[in-house]
Amino acid sequence: MKHIIRFLRLIKAGLVILCILIISSAVFPGVFSWSTEEGKAHIQEFVDNIKDSADKVIADISEKTGWFENGKQENPASSDRTGRADYKAPEDIGKEISEPEKNSQTANGGENIEAANRTENSSTIESEKDGIDIEIGKDIKISTDNTGEKAIFDILYYPYYGILTADEQILYEQLYENILKYNTDIDLKITTSADALAKVFEAVYNDHPEIFWLDTSYQYGYYSSGEVAKVILSFNETAQYIEQAKAQFDRAAEKIIQGAREFDNAFDKERYVHDTLNELTDYNETAPLNQSAYSALVGCSSVCAGYSRAFQYLMQQLGIPCYYCVGYANGEHAWNIVYIDGVYYNVDVSWDDGAANPYEYFNMPEEEFRLTHSISGLSKSVFAG
Repeated sequence: MKHIIRFLRLIKAGLVILCILIISSAVFPGVFSWSTEEGKAHIQEFVDNIKDSADKVIADISEKTGWFENGKQENPASSDRTGRADYKAPEDIGKEISEPEKNSQTANGGENIEAANRTENSSTIESEKDGIDIEIGKDIKISTDNTGEKAIFDILYYPYYGILTADEQILYEQLYENILKYNTDIDLKITTSADALAKVFEAVYNDHPEIFWLDTSYQYGYYSSGEVAKVILSFNETAQYIEQAKAQFDRAAEKIIQGAREFDNAFDKERYVHDTLNELTDYNETAPLNQSAYSALVGCSSVCAGYSRAFQYLMQQLGIPCYYCVGYANGEHAWNIVYIDGVYYNVDVSWDDGAANPYEYFNMPEEEFRLTHSISGLSKSVFAG
């Protein structure tokens, strides 16, 4: 529609020029002269009539079609901080991000557990070079101190970080730093693919149970080549009262941690955390925020993901390497792997909760554990060997 308006304007200008030429050289060759006042007046009157007629036509079309008003400035082509004009921005920047998709998964009779690498959303807006304007509601640039360059992650405690490439680790560090500062709109330091972004996001999510306000839903903006340049994160409801939520989380965790520190060795500390968590937490598929450690520690009600993230966080705080693992066990499921005295053990806290044998899945050897549990997804890349 904008091209039609431009065409009409071109016709308008052409008519003006054409009329001047016709009047001066053909229609009134001997009557009017550019040098006489009478000639100038007639020419001006004729030109004004043509212009008025063209303006009325354009105004009438605009009124009936709803096209933009005459003289409205069009949006320039958008570009990101690198200056590239083929950047495609997420459509919902500055708007509410949709709720994360939920994958129905079952354990202990069935539960919902969200897969961090399966809920990303993206949408595009074509650039003006393709004839459509870009409209961006909000474009927040991160400051230079939010790049994650100073972050250090020991792969003994953060194994998902350890399987990433050097470029992916840069993005991992950047995402983590921004999550800690509650930034949702992030311009990536380096471009990446959608698949690589999903891998990095899941790695951050699996390594860090302390960022309980992070949802598994996100959006991204990308170039026409497919390179992802921007990420928009989504936070759950605790972000609305984050200081209070963190205080509650810290108090609940510290109480268990202090109790565990009464024991001398890692095994006894682990068992205390396992037992206390199961005493305090009820298994509930409808528990709020049940994919987070917050649900188990503060809400005292969760599913396998919440149990596992809470157990992981508490063990990390005690200096005992503990990892979040996903796979299948009567449906998609989550559990933990701990590393004590040079040996890896499997722990399924949620399955032990309420079981006849409360230690049936506590530090179970690999060969026995695999009879009921199979590892999958990014966890398989970390632990399958």
